[in-house]
Amino acid sequence: MLLGWRIPGWLIGQDLERAGKRILWGGIAGLAAAGINFVVIMATYFGDPAVAGVIQPGGGAFLFVLVEAGMIMTLSVGVLNRIRAAAALLLAWHLVSKLSLFALATFGWGPGSLHPLSLVLNLLFAYLFFQGWRGVLTWHYLTHPAYPTGIVDRQDGAGE
Repeated sequence: MLLGWRIPGWLIGQDLERAGKRILWGGIAGLAAAGINFVVIMATYFGDPAVAGVIQPGGGAFLFVLVEAGMIMTLSVGVLNRIRAAAALLLAWHLVSKLSLFALATFGWGPGSLHPLSLVLNLLFAYLFFQGWRGVLTWHYLTHPAYPTGIVDRQDGAGE
């Protein structure tokens, strides 16, 4: 229970091995997303012809994407270390940042792209980040009992 909120049953699994796989895939996806952000921003900043259609970032946008790539990488390491806050923040940050970029691109106000490949990749990353969050929640649920009693069950009856 978190601040009076119970985690729904469909969100928590019952298998530690499967939770470990979800955590691994979520963390690897985050590291890949950070790497893609970093490579694309460096390629556009230094004028690589392979990314000629991408808008050249200004100084502020360049710094923002570098900080974002570092933050995504840090949160991904947190997911791999089974930190619940890192998993939740990684998913939330991805959803907020990409939805805002797509909204700006829809109205033609920003550098976002509505390219189908971009949409599919971002949906894939969102799914993998969600699965990583589920894995971390499951791992904590199964390995940390809610109320440990501390009562020792002994065969000779001395613990009663």
